Amino acid sequence: MKLDIYAIGIILSDLLCNPDTGMEMMRIDEALRCDKPKLPKGYKLEGLVEAELMLLLVSPNPDERPTIHEIKENWLPKLLWLL
Repeated sequence: MKLDIYAIGIILSDLLCNPDTGMEMMRIDEALRCDKPKLPKGYKLEGLVEAELMLLLVSPNPDERPTIHEIKENWLPKLLWLL
């Protein structure tokens, strides 16, 4: 289940960053796959709830990633107000 959560984080990064080229996609992947994932440089993501969730979802330690139930209970209400 946690591996699926990681994949959701990668999909969310593609949606937030919207890379135009393969090189941009590689830069984003590089920023997210390091020991301590960070926001990709050049993207205005600081302070966004979506970006905070994205970084948790791609944590290299599966135990630090939220479960689907935690996302539903803790993160979904924060995201819904954005709609």
